[in-house]
Amino acid sequence: MPIVNVMLRESKAVRNLIKADVIKPGNRANDVKIEDVRELRRLGKENTALVFEFLFTAKYDLKEPKDHSLGEISVKGEILYVNTKDEMKNIMDVWKKDKKLEPKIMGSILNAALAKSQVEAIEQAAKVGLPSPVPLPMLKASKPSSKSSAA
Repeated sequence: MPIVNVMLRESKAVRNLIKADVIKPGNRANDVKIEDVRELRRLGKENTALVFEFLFTAKYDLKEPKDHSLGEISVKGEILYVNTKDEMKNIMDVWKKDKKLEPKIMGSILNAALAKSQVEAIEQAAKVGLPSPVPLPMLKASKPSSKSSAA
């Protein structure tokens, strides 16, 4: 697998103080993006790895009061990626030219960033009293079965 490691560099959560009689939750928006790609070279070696720098954000807008935000979470990190010399050169060439990645590479990189960031964002949200940035599984109460089992 080309992804060797996902490491967090920075994590921040802010819950804003809202002085209003009525507070109504609004949109909750999550985003993840690649901010930069760089080569990581070891002494005496060429293109030993690529580092993808990413930023995950979760924003909590309010319906009331308008133009206010309940808070925001941001997580910055890096993904260490290793592949063939030709593949890594191709990735860097496309990145330097267009600041884009091929879809198959982008998918695996963003999924790795999301997996690490969402866990951190859930922890940060709990610390400052924000709702979870991703829906958590919930059990639903069901009616007891009317069937009785014979033993």
